[in-house]
Amino acid sequence: MPRLHRIQADGEEMMSDRIALVEDDSGGRKVASAMLSRSGMDVIAFASAEDFLRVRPDVSVVLTDLMMPGMDGMELLRGARQADVDLEVILMTAFGTVENAVEAMKHGANDFITKPLRRSEIVKAVAKAIEKRALVVENRDLRARLAQGPLSALIGSSPAMADLLEEARQVADSVATVLVTGESGTGKGILARWIHAHSPRARSRLVEVNCSALPENLLESELFGYEAGAFTDAKGKKVGRFDLAHEGTLFLDEIA
Repeated sequence: MPRLHRIQADGEEMMSDRIALVEDDSGGRKVASAMLSRSGMDVIAFASAEDFLRVRPDVSVVLTDLMMPGMDGMELLRGARQADVDLEVILMTAFGTVENAVEAMKHGANDFITKPLRRSEIVKAVAKAIEKRALVVENRDLRARLAQGPLSALIGSSPAMADLLEEARQVADSVATVLVTGESGTGKGILARWIHAHSPRARSRLVEVNCSALPENLLESELFGYEAGAFTDAKGKKVGRFDLAHEGTLFLDEIA
């Protein structure tokens, strides 16, 4: 049996990016800033949302308190995302509720964490947000390159992307089944096409199947095909996607 290789499309290497911390409580601001700084992160702190929006620093992630005098964290979230749609925002509060979290996510928050802050939790949340932003930005750049040239020209510049492509090159040479995972928009489809283009199967067909678009009762016949007369409406032979992808690559998209 072929082995299963699992490639994460949302790499695990933390990028080095500046973080904005917005917290009106001076003690809480010092504690959170120290937690992040001890983890090697570059932090710039603000005492209010108004101060942050006045300066509009070049940052990848904003970590902001939800309940603040004047402009609160939700207003900051909306204002910051209007200026930079790729900006990752994490809300923190001592009054965490399911309703707060849902509302935050609806407006584009990356995460929602409750106080008192735990160093492991806050560092993990910020690192994840940094990685997501880097991948979204890089994915947009890769899409632009893809529109301009062949897949063979697809390269990444970040250490995380370089590691990912190196792993992809290794599995591309094999006959293994490859599982590509990652959040929506991180470029799983582009990576799958890259693997095919750099494999010994590149001269043959890449057959893409959007599994979520296939009704359950048609999935089997679409994948495996059928002979004429196999069932009542089978008037002719249908070649399945597995046969179509013979000596090529079958890309099963949206398998979740």
